[in-house]
Amino acid sequence: MKQRMQILNDIYRPVYEYLQSLLKALKELDYDYQWGFYNNHSMREDNQWFLEYYPIPVVTIKNICDIGIDMNRTFIEFKMKKEKAVLFHWEIISDYKFEVYGVEDYLSDFYNAALKLDDISEKISRSNEKEVGIEFEFSYLEDKSNLLNMVKKLESMGTYIL
Repeated sequence: MKQRMQILNDIYRPVYEYLQSLLKALKELDYDYQWGFYNNHSMREDNQWFLEYYPIPVVTIKNICDIGIDMNRTFIEFKMKKEKAVLFHWEIISDYKFEVYGVEDYLSDFYNAALKLDDISEKISRSNEKEVGIEFEFSYLEDKSNLLNMVKKLESMGTYIL
């Protein structure tokens, strides 16, 4: 039993320490946030979906986005109204690794690395979705300044969560 606990501690310790430093930075920037450990995230790897049974920390920044700290990556998720997404200039974020998907049908991809950037707006327009989900993927324990810069961009874009 001790050995399994040590393995989990070795996995979660850097994640938790990173989380604490991220929360401190958000507090210093006066963001309103909540956080908790959540399980049952779906993650795609090599075009295959996996359910993560284990909990990961997720920070919800009120009215902007979620930041998730996963075991092999950090991600930022948020939503955008369909009308705004159809008119959005997707090329301005093309330097980032991101996905656009349905909110009602989260397995419905409007964009990912295997799809063309050109027709996101058309796909969204044809869908029955009222809003789309967008996720930026970053490296494991990404430099906090990169995440905070992205949060500021999202705040100016009028994204939201919940």
